[in-house]
Amino acid sequence: MKQETKSLLEKEKSIPEYINLQEAAIILEVEPEQIRGFCETKILEAVRIFEEDNHWKINTDQFFEHPNWNKFLESKERVQP
Repeated sequence: MKQETKSLLEKEKSIPEYINLQEAAIILEVEPEQIRGFCETKILEAVRIFEEDNHWKINTDQFFEHPNWNKFLESKERVQP
């Protein structure tokens, strides 16, 4: 996706640049442990926040075409004040 389009969508729908393990697990409908494995094996584009920790920042670009992406965004919008 072009950077311009991504920037426009982020402003319009408050799309985060990164999501965490739990959020990725919700979108892909798998357990967070499986997402961790995807991050470690580079199936998902992600960055480990702390070298010794299992906290990951997962790039949202790779989920834009997933069928659960819009449902995930809508659920985040309902939760935010």
